[in-house]
Amino acid sequence: MKNIELAVAAALAMNVCAFAANVATDNASTSNYPGGAWATGSNGGTGFGAWTITSTPAGGSAGSYIGGTAIGDPAFGIYSGGNNAASVTAF
Repeated sequence: MKNIELAVAAALAMNVCAFAANVATDNASTSNYPGGAWATGSNGGTGFGAWTITSTPAGGSAGSYIGGTAIGDPAFGIYSGGNNAASVTAF
């Protein structure tokens, strides 16, 4: 019986280690985004790579920005008027 309990305890311990994660953060209110500019190459955090922002405004509008929220904190935003906009960052 003790062998089974030991085996279960060891399996649980290995399971916890297998799900360890890297911590990454980014903050829209840092000085890396002056004046609400969220552009390719910007990075206001740690653990992530730089942002790649793409848009294809063929006859319309699309892009990215940093703007306020209802609670006053800045947030990352993407808009598209019928076109394509994307933001990508690597861990």
